[in-house]
Amino acid sequence: MAHQDLLSVALRRLAGLASPEQLLREAARLVVPAVATWCLADLLTEPDLVTRVASRGPDGSLDLPPDMGGRESRRSSAQSAGVLRQLGEAPGGVLHLSREEIAAAGRSADERLRAQASLVQELGTTDLLIIGLSSRQRMRGVLTLGLAEGAFDDAQVQALGELGSLLAVLLDNLALVANQRTIATALQTSLLPRLPHLEGFDLAARYVPADRALEVGGDWYDVFATSPSTTALVIGDITGHDLYAAAQMAELRSLVRAYAVDDAVSPVRVLRATERALSRLGLTTSATCLFALLTCESGAASLEWSAAGHPPPILVRAGAAEVLSSADDLMLGVEASTTRHGMRKELREDDLIVLYTDGLLENRRDPFDERLETLKDLLASMAGAGLEEQAERLVRGLSTGEDDTALLLVRVRT
Repeated sequence: MAHQDLLSVALRRLAGLASPEQLLREAARLVVPAVATWCLADLLTEPDLVTRVASRGPDGSLDLPPDMGGRESRRSSAQSAGVLRQLGEAPGGVLHLSREEIAAAGRSADERLRAQASLVQELGTTDLLIIGLSSRQRMRGVLTLGLAEGAFDDAQVQALGELGSLLAVLLDNLALVANQRTIATALQTSLLPRLPHLEGFDLAARYVPADRALEVGGDWYDVFATSPSTTALVIGDITGHDLYAAAQMAELRSLVRAYAVDDAVSPVRVLRATERALSRLGLTTSATCLFALLTCESGAASLEWSAAGHPPPILVRAGAAEVLSSADDLMLGVEASTTRHGMRKELREDDLIVLYTDGLLENRRDPFDERLETLKDLLASMAGAGLEEQAERLVRGLSTGEDDTALLLVRVRT
């Protein structure tokens, strides 16, 4: 494969991959057998771990012994010994070894280097190229390529070195994204409440972060008492999916809580007060939100709610699931003077209320309305099951991982 062809194909095939493992596996498939007879791809992670994620030969995966990093194996990277130590000292982070140099490494006093050289010789290698995948002075991985006949020419060495530079940058970007995702998820989950014990009701909830990159940080649920007989139920979804969205979620959650506790006369008034605060404070937050008040007095239960651009609640009663009507109100953060509407439903023994964010239903293949019908059918089929079981089956059966998901279930047991 020509120099420019290798890089152009690499850009097409590697850009957009979501994990370091996928990236290195695809890189190994790219170079074998087009450029090399075999390829090993290792991922380096803190504090001192190397994971072999690909070992590829002309006929597919290479069968390597576990102590030499069989496919998917994990072992100490020992950067003070073996090839990694030499690679750290090599100009440009690239080692190019001939058959004779490989044989000399096999006679080294370094035990690990001898074992590595022995493996290379067993693969019938005539020429070896080891590329450190380093970005911002940190080695993220290693790509090892061997030929069973001939030697890599200067153009191939240059092309493979540039491929290594591309891989290093992509690995570094994925590490940065993973770090930000970890922080966003930690912030998100730290703000989700422990579900309280409610007289007359059972509760279950789930929060599931998205699978992809930074698609996390905006969904939340909340449950808290506003009076001895009334509990606030909140579920919402901030626009955006990153660390900033998680911070906005924390801010909005606090505003809703403050206005609910101060004046929980009605869900409409709480959402209006929150909307005014966003406008007067100059906050750029926008979000869907459903605020509800769950009341139980003298054995009678009711749900009163207002939805700001949020999917409506679902009521499961006597084995049938019904989408409760909600006005088509604007989401929060769009227009401070918008009109908001309240709804109310009297509840019966064993009624189940389901609040959810759109991550439970949305995917790229099916219309939202069809997914909503699927949700209703699934809920109807689980009538009578425990709440924890229902919550688990809902997220496992419906959440696609394309967006984060919040789910809140409330069953009446007056």
